[in-house]
Amino acid sequence: MRILVIDECYYTRLGITEYLSKNKKLEFISTGCIKEAISFMNTNLPSIILVNLTYYCNYSDYCPTLQQLLSNTNNARFYIYINAPYPQTNNPLLLKDNYFILSKSIIIQTLDKVIRDHEQIEKITKLANNIESSIFTIKEQNIINNWMNETPNHIISRKLGISNSTVYSQKRHIASKVFVKNRIELFFIYNVFKYLY
Repeated sequence: MRILVIDECYYTRLGITEYLSKNKKLEFISTGCIKEAISFMNTNLPSIILVNLTYYCNYSDYCPTLQQLLSNTNNARFYIYINAPYPQTNNPLLLKDNYFILSKSIIIQTLDKVIRDHEQIEKITKLANNIESSIFTIKEQNIINNWMNETPNHIISRKLGISNSTVYSQKRHIASKVFVKNRIELFFIYNVFKYLY
Protein backbone atom coordinates (compact mmCIF):
# COMPACT_ATOMS: atom_id res chain seq x y z
CA MET A 1 0.00 0.00 0.00
CA ARG A 2 1.33 3.43 -0.98
CA ILE A 3 0.79 6.48 1.19
CA LEU A 4 1.28 10.05 0.02
CA VAL A 5 2.00 12.60 2.76
CA ILE A 6 1.50 16.26 1.86
CA ASP A 7 2.56 18.83 4.42
CA GLU A 8 4.51 22.07 4.11
CA CYS A 9 6.40 21.23 7.29
CA TYR A 10 9.34 18.91 6.60
CA TYR A 11 9.46 17.75 10.22
CA THR A 12 5.79 16.74 10.23
CA ARG A 13 6.28 14.78 7.01
CA LEU A 14 9.35 13.10 8.47
CA GLY A 15 7.52 12.28 11.71
CA ILE A 16 4.56 10.73 9.88
CA THR A 17 6.70 8.61 7.55
CA GLU A 18 8.91 7.45 10.42
CA TYR A 19 5.86 6.53 12.47
CA LEU A 20 4.30 4.60 9.57
CA SER A 21 7.58 2.79 8.84
CA LYS A 22 6.66 0.38 11.66
CA ASN A 23 4.74 -1.53 9.01
CA LYS A 24 7.12 -2.77 6.32
CA LYS A 25 4.25 -3.34 3.84
CA LEU A 26 3.66 0.40 3.51
CA GLU A 27 5.45 2.57 0.94
CA PHE A 28 5.74 6.34 1.36
CA ILE A 29 5.97 9.38 -0.81
CA SER A 30 6.13 12.79 0.83
CA THR A 31 6.07 16.33 -0.46
CA GLY A 32 5.47 19.84 0.75
CA CYS A 33 3.84 21.03 -2.45
CA ILE A 34 0.34 20.27 -3.72
CA LYS A 35 1.35 20.65 -7.40
CA GLU A 36 4.10 18.09 -6.92
CA ALA A 37 1.64 15.84 -5.05
CA ILE A 38 -0.76 15.89 -8.01
CA SER A 39 1.96 14.57 -10.32
CA PHE A 40 2.86 11.89 -7.72
CA MET A 41 -0.79 10.87 -7.57
CA ASN A 42 -0.93 10.32 -11.31
CA THR A 43 2.29 8.28 -11.51
CA ASN A 44 2.45 6.43 -8.17
CA LEU A 45 -1.28 5.87 -7.47
CA PRO A 46 -1.31 6.07 -3.65
CA SER A 47 -4.03 4.27 -1.69
CA ILE A 48 -4.03 6.81 1.16
CA ILE A 49 -3.32 10.52 1.03
CA LEU A 50 -2.58 12.38 4.26
CA VAL A 51 -2.73 16.11 3.63
CA ASN A 52 -2.43 19.13 5.90
CA LEU A 53 -4.80 21.79 4.54
CA THR A 54 -4.64 24.22 7.46
CA TYR A 55 -3.28 26.95 5.19
CA TYR A 56 -6.32 26.66 2.89
CA CYS A 57 -8.75 26.84 5.82
CA ASN A 58 -7.68 30.44 6.36
CA TYR A 59 -8.59 31.63 2.86
CA SER A 60 -11.99 31.65 1.24
CA ASP A 61 -10.75 32.43 -2.28
CA TYR A 62 -11.13 29.66 -4.86
CA CYS A 63 -7.94 27.64 -5.43
CA PRO A 64 -7.83 25.64 -8.69
CA THR A 65 -4.80 23.64 -7.48
CA LEU A 66 -6.65 22.46 -4.38
CA GLN A 67 -9.70 21.64 -6.52
CA GLN A 68 -7.47 19.55 -8.80
CA LEU A 69 -5.95 17.72 -5.83
CA LEU A 70 -9.31 16.86 -4.28
CA SER A 71 -10.96 15.86 -7.55
CA ASN A 72 -8.07 13.58 -8.58
CA THR A 73 -9.01 10.61 -6.38
CA ASN A 74 -7.73 7.56 -8.32
CA ASN A 75 -9.34 5.23 -5.74
CA ALA A 76 -7.50 6.92 -2.88
CA ARG A 77 -8.67 7.67 0.64
CA PHE A 78 -8.01 11.25 1.77
CA TYR A 79 -7.26 12.11 5.39
CA ILE A 80 -7.36 15.90 5.56
CA TYR A 81 -5.90 17.11 8.82
CA ILE A 82 -5.92 20.64 10.16
CA ASN A 83 -4.06 22.45 12.92
CA ALA A 84 -7.17 23.29 14.92
CA PRO A 85 -8.98 21.81 17.93
CA TYR A 86 -11.96 20.96 15.72
CA PRO A 87 -13.66 18.91 14.52
CA GLN A 88 -13.92 17.87 18.16
CA THR A 89 -14.08 14.11 17.75
CA ASN A 90 -11.75 11.21 18.47
CA ASN A 91 -12.17 9.70 15.01
CA PRO A 92 -11.70 11.06 11.49
CA LEU A 93 -14.97 12.55 10.26
CA LEU A 94 -16.28 11.22 6.95
CA LEU A 95 -17.28 14.18 4.79
CA LYS A 96 -17.94 12.49 1.47
CA ASP A 97 -17.06 9.18 -0.15
CA ASN A 98 -13.41 8.60 0.83
CA TYR A 99 -12.71 12.07 2.24
CA PHE A 100 -12.12 12.37 5.97
CA ILE A 101 -11.28 15.44 8.01
CA LEU A 102 -9.60 15.41 11.40
CA SER A 103 -7.84 17.58 13.88
CA LYS A 104 -4.06 17.19 13.85
CA SER A 105 -4.32 16.27 17.53
CA ILE A 106 -5.71 12.81 16.62
CA ILE A 107 -3.30 12.04 13.79
CA ILE A 108 -1.33 9.48 15.85
CA GLN A 109 -4.38 7.29 16.51
CA THR A 110 -5.36 7.63 12.84
CA LEU A 111 -1.88 6.51 11.80
CA ASP A 112 -2.14 3.58 14.21
CA LYS A 113 -5.36 2.51 12.47
CA VAL A 114 -3.67 2.80 9.06
CA ILE A 115 -0.75 0.65 10.25
CA ARG A 116 -3.02 -1.94 11.84
CA ASP A 117 -5.86 -2.12 9.27
CA HIS A 118 -4.21 -1.08 5.99
CA GLU A 119 -5.51 -4.07 3.98
CA GLN A 120 -9.09 -3.59 5.14
CA ILE A 121 -8.88 0.17 4.47
CA GLU A 122 -7.70 -0.51 0.93
CA LYS A 123 -10.66 -2.84 0.23
CA ILE A 124 -13.21 -0.44 1.73
CA THR A 125 -11.76 2.48 -0.23
CA LYS A 126 -12.24 0.66 -3.54
CA LEU A 127 -15.84 -0.18 -2.63
CA ALA A 128 -16.65 3.33 -1.42
CA ASN A 129 -15.57 4.94 -4.70
CA ASN A 130 -18.61 3.37 -6.36
CA ILE A 131 -21.05 4.83 -3.83
CA GLU A 132 -22.17 8.46 -3.60
CA SER A 133 -22.15 9.22 0.11
CA SER A 134 -22.10 12.46 2.03
CA ILE A 135 -22.40 13.63 5.61
CA PHE A 136 -24.76 16.38 4.38
CA THR A 137 -28.09 16.13 2.59
CA ILE A 138 -28.73 18.32 -0.46
CA LYS A 139 -30.84 20.67 1.69
CA GLU A 140 -28.05 20.93 4.27
CA GLN A 141 -25.52 21.67 1.52
CA ASN A 142 -27.75 24.51 0.29
CA ILE A 143 -28.10 25.88 3.82
CA ILE A 144 -24.33 25.68 4.41
CA ASN A 145 -23.52 27.48 1.16
CA ASN A 146 -25.99 30.28 1.95
CA TRP A 147 -24.86 30.45 5.59
CA MET A 148 -21.20 30.72 4.66
CA ASN A 149 -22.10 33.48 2.18
CA GLU A 150 -23.71 35.35 5.12
CA THR A 151 -27.24 35.09 3.77
CA PRO A 152 -29.78 35.93 6.51
CA ASN A 153 -32.05 33.15 7.80
CA HIS A 154 -35.24 34.69 6.43
CA ILE A 155 -33.79 34.79 2.91
CA ILE A 156 -32.48 31.21 3.18
CA SER A 157 -35.94 30.10 4.33
CA ARG A 158 -37.59 31.88 1.40
CA LYS A 159 -35.11 30.41 -1.12
CA LEU A 160 -35.55 26.86 0.16
CA GLY A 161 -39.26 27.07 0.99
CA ILE A 162 -38.83 26.27 4.69
CA SER A 163 -39.51 28.19 7.89
CA ASN A 164 -37.01 30.39 9.74
CA SER A 165 -37.04 28.02 12.71
CA THR A 166 -36.19 25.10 10.40
CA VAL A 167 -33.20 27.01 9.04
CA TYR A 168 -32.06 27.73 12.59
CA SER A 169 -32.43 24.11 13.70
CA GLN A 170 -30.70 22.86 10.51
CA LYS A 171 -27.74 25.14 11.26
CA ARG A 172 -27.45 23.69 14.76
CA HIS A 173 -27.73 20.18 13.33
CA ILE A 174 -25.02 20.89 10.72
CA ALA A 175 -22.63 22.23 13.38
CA SER A 176 -23.20 19.15 15.54
CA LYS A 177 -22.59 16.82 12.58
CA VAL A 178 -19.11 18.22 12.01
CA PHE A 179 -18.34 18.64 15.70
CA VAL A 180 -17.91 22.41 15.69
CA LYS A 181 -19.38 24.92 18.13
CA ASN A 182 -20.15 27.90 15.92
CA ARG A 183 -20.15 29.48 12.47
CA ILE A 184 -16.51 30.61 12.74
CA GLU A 185 -15.26 27.06 13.35
CA LEU A 186 -17.51 25.75 10.57
CA PHE A 187 -16.27 28.44 8.18
CA PHE A 188 -12.67 27.42 8.89
CA ILE A 189 -13.24 23.84 7.71
CA TYR A 190 -15.82 24.87 5.08
CA ASN A 191 -12.99 26.52 3.14
CA VAL A 192 -11.69 22.99 2.52
CA PHE A 193 -14.81 20.86 2.23
CA LYS A 194 -16.54 23.26 -0.17
CA TYR A 195 -14.38 21.68 -2.90
CA LEU A 196 -16.06 18.31 -2.33
CA TYR A 197 -19.64 19.47 -2.95
